[in-house]
Amino acid sequence: MEKKHARKEAKKESAREKGAARLEASRERIAAMDAEQLAALEVRREAGRAEREARKAGVVAAKAACLASPFNVVIDCSFTHLMSEKEVKSVVHQFALCNAANVRATPPLRLSFAALEGPLAAGLTAIVGFPQWPLVTSAAPAAELFPDRVADMVYLTADSENELCELRESDIYLVGGFVDRNRHKLLTLQKAQGAGMRHARLPIGAHLALSSSAVLTVNQVIELLLAWLRLRDWGAACREVVPQRKRTGPDGEAPASRRQRREDVDDGEAEAEVEAEEE
Repeated sequence: MEKKHARKEAKKESAREKGAARLEASRERIAAMDAEQLAALEVRREAGRAEREARKAGVVAAKAACLASPFNVVIDCSFTHLMSEKEVKSVVHQFALCNAANVRATPPLRLSFAALEGPLAAGLTAIVGFPQWPLVTSAAPAAELFPDRVADMVYLTADSENELCELRESDIYLVGGFVDRNRHKLLTLQKAQGAGMRHARLPIGAHLALSSSAVLTVNQVIELLLAWLRLRDWGAACREVVPQRKRTGPDGEAPASRRQRREDVDDGEAEAEVEAEEE
């Protein structure tokens, strides 16, 4: 540990020395410039400042659009107790991918994390910049985030016999934010039924020939919903988002190899279109 600390300090010192050397070299170049060169430098600097301001304004606008979106999606985080420490870390990573995809999307979703507490909350809080993510977080269950709107809630679960046809502004869609490695069959379906919520499955099988499970990671579910909002076509959205390893090839290729299927299971396939992804 002492050697590791010493290497770390030496690396920091080297970086400081290099930075100081670059700064001194820059000052010397500027000091040697004539009036015309200085004017050109100022023009470049001003262009750089304007570009940075434009990027910043774009980020602010994108975040505002997320929070103002009429399409509500709630990630249900109430299943943390069913996951291992490794699975919790995987789901936290997926949540970060969800936010990144949503901020880039046009149009975006209004994302909420419900029942967020314990290890999942701690994992997200540890991510630099998390407080600035454009989403709603609450330790309360999903039903309390939208009082008196249980009738508008639709739980997305691969076990539902109902197929989702479109996203509606009047509905609130729930996604199970966990990994169960097929240990808890029907869990989200039974939760939806017990709470008196409607439920539906994403129409993946109707548009793609699959060689393995239609279950997706949390972030892939969000990406699929975003793709549908942009394209308004489930087939095109599925082709864009669903991993190639899950598909049967166009020429009638054999199903996924045993190794591929094992990788799917090892990645942690779960209810409500959720599996762990370590890509």
